[in-house]
Amino acid sequence: MVMEMRERIVVARTSGRADTAEQGSRLYDALCNALARRDVIVELDFQSITTATSSFANLAFVQLLTRWPLAELKHRLRVVNSTRQINEMIKSRLEHFPTGMNRVGIPKTARVRFKLHAGEGGQHVWPGRFRLIFVKG
Repeated sequence: MVMEMRERIVVARTSGRADTAEQGSRLYDALCNALARRDVIVELDFQSITTATSSFANLAFVQLLTRWPLAELKHRLRVVNSTRQINEMIKSRLEHFPTGMNRVGIPKTARVRFKLHAGEGGQHVWPGRFRLIFVKG
């Protein structure tokens, strides 16, 4: 029988509230630290918090998908003392974010092409400044 340890993260103590991206970033750091220990089930306690904004949820939860698959997060995260609005916000962010993304949000199957220009002497060089523009095609 495998014993799973539980770690409780109290959102009010970790980030204060659930209103801003900065607060979401603080919670994300705490979640990453807890989830890094593979044998831990994380209980996320929203006691005394009644709402969560999308900017908070995006920073706190969406980035987790770059490090852990959705199935693992569903197994290892438990939201407690929460409201329906908070539950729906977390669920919508985790389930509607494309899971085939890499760390910068580019689909892993996307084909990226670079055009190099011929520099002095006919050699191909990277331009001093460039931007990537992604289009569907």
